[in-house]
Amino acid sequence: MEDEEGVVTQEKKLEINGILANLKYNENNKEMVYSSIKRLRKILCLETENLPATISYIFVIGLIPFLIDLLKKYSKKSVDRDEKEVEVILSFDYYKKENQYHDLTYKDYIIVLETKILYEIVWSMANIASGSTDECLYLARRGVIPPLVSLLKKSNVGIIENCLWAICNLAGDNGLSRKNILDTDALETIVEIFYKINSLENIEDKSLLKHICWAFQQMFSILDISMERIILLLPVFDKTLDLLMQVMENLDVEEAIINICRPLVNLASSFNPQIFSYIRSFNFVDKMIQLLYHKTNDCLINNLALIFIGHIFQQYQEDDILRILNRNKGFLKYILKNVNLLSKNNESLNDLVWIIGNIVLNAPSIQLLIDSGIVKKLCNISTEHFERRISLKPRDDRDIIFTICKIILNSSPDQVLYMVDLGCIHYFSNYLFEMKNLHNRTIGIMLDCLVVFLERGKSFMDINEDNNGDGNDNNNNKDHNPMAQFFKNENLLSRMIKFKEIYLFTPEVDLIINSLINQIKN
Repeated sequence: MEDEEGVVTQEKKLEINGILANLKYNENNKEMVYSSIKRLRKILCLETENLPATISYIFVIGLIPFLIDLLKKYSKKSVDRDEKEVEVILSFDYYKKENQYHDLTYKDYIIVLETKILYEIVWSMANIASGSTDECLYLARRGVIPPLVSLLKKSNVGIIENCLWAICNLAGDNGLSRKNILDTDALETIVEIFYKINSLENIEDKSLLKHICWAFQQMFSILDISMERIILLLPVFDKTLDLLMQVMENLDVEEAIINICRPLVNLASSFNPQIFSYIRSFNFVDKMIQLLYHKTNDCLINNLALIFIGHIFQQYQEDDILRILNRNKGFLKYILKNVNLLSKNNESLNDLVWIIGNIVLNAPSIQLLIDSGIVKKLCNISTEHFERRISLKPRDDRDIIFTICKIILNSSPDQVLYMVDLGCIHYFSNYLFEMKNLHNRTIGIMLDCLVVFLERGKSFMDINEDNNGDGNDNNNNKDHNPMAQFFKNENLLSRMIKFKEIYLFTPEVDLIINSLINQIKN
């Protein structure tokens, strides 16, 4: 605290001390209260670099209790006052033109002045709520949350925005403050505000929707929020995404989109069947895919969209994923384009590979990936990294290998032959016997794939024998069968035996190796 105090200049301290004195001894003088609070707000707004120190000093000298008492006092007056009366007076914009106060009656003048005081207090409190966690907890203990929530029900957009700002700062700082806010009807009130401004015209004219999106993101916690509120929020998220996506090419709404995507990702990653059933009733996956096609300056939007899609694909059935892919023909093109781009720039492919791994659940989905060129690209990347001994990141290389293995394990016989044509047998063989310090899981899944090559190869040749009828030219068919290279590879057999002699495996991996050796011999 002392270090922070030292940043505040002596001149600034004297000014803040003067504000405290004015509020302490002139609390019934509304003009004095207004000018003092306005001065404080300007100090807080201008102190960008020294704001934490300034906030700390305000706490140290005891100014906060006076501010909270004023907030409670004027928020109660505002809530009790007839809203229509205030709207009529403020519609003349007199509260912005101080030199025109003489045109107002005394009663109207007091209404305008008290509204202005409240506006300045809430704005100041929004800045103060960006302080440390201890300071935010102090504000909550002193009862700052109820008056802020009550003011959300007012029609003054400036006051609402600053209340949202203060609430967001408190909710985003610590779990206790967020829980205190969620214990009120703040979330329901914000949803009501959203439905009132749910139009393109309001987005273009006001920043209120951005504040609402921020509030949803800051207040949302999968641990604290009830199922009833999740059900309340999902249609709001759905409408908000629709609204923002319509204007994102022309307006700066990227941060608002991010603030909606974050809670959706949290919901998708909860793996709660009840939550998932509600998510399914909306078209969020298609919206996230459409987000990927939009030009954006913030790659976090694409990252969040991909993470959401990946989590949903993890919980979808094979047919559901197939329908989505057929409905969004450009999605796989997007994946391939970005796999090419990221691999070229030696950047992480983790999110993309993870999504691909969640798609390859059956032969029809795998065929779409084969037809799009994604499977071939992954095999080429993995082979290139092995041959050149380069790596994006250990996790990336491992995830690519696991995804290739998953493709093989879920492929049809014809698709397995395609993987042979891509050189997977040669690659797996070399990778297993030349790479050092392999994890047992990596070894196990690659050996599983070699077993699949054997089994699919035999079934493929059995089909060929049936098609030949009497079995004539069967040996010739084997010679032209791409899988035949696997059975003729005596080097692989000797490698497997040596592999078993050198390394110590888990019982599960050891069992796979023994089975594989026996199948190769036969």
